[in-house]
Amino acid sequence: MREPLSYLELHMHDDTCQVRAYMLGEGDEPLRFHAGFSQRDIDAGWKQVMATDARGLTAADIEQEKAKVIESHRRYWKELAERNEGRVVCNGIHYTMHELGKGIGFGGQAFLVRWLDADKSPTRCNLSYQGRVPAWMRGVLPDNAASIQDKGRH
Repeated sequence: MREPLSYLELHMHDDTCQVRAYMLGEGDEPLRFHAGFSQRDIDAGWKQVMATDARGLTAADIEQEKAKVIESHRRYWKELAERNEGRVVCNGIHYTMHELGKGIGFGGQAFLVRWLDADKSPTRCNLSYQGRVPAWMRGVLPDNAASIQDKGRH
């Protein structure tokens, strides 16, 4: 008889880069609300980042998976920080701007970006969303836009 499928779910806190592991109970579905993850966790800054078959996993395997999650998260934000072209950060949210008609974010909506630098003219563009800048990257990726206005279909 086959061993029943069980899942290990990893949760990450973006600002602290903490990762915690939760072994799902019988009947729990991975990457959904359950006894180990609720709206309260989301409100506290946690997110579900992966679920994997837990059969045969050792404590060392779990620690290795947690380390991979942290490394991937850090690499993602460091790569965004290295690419300055097209960066828009407004209210701590990171976007990348694209020429009108070339970006696919937000269904191709047009936006007007007003910059914090008063010498820079507002820019009409498409935007794609990368996420809220984690606390540990805010010094590297500070706001550069005062506002973003949705201009609808272009």
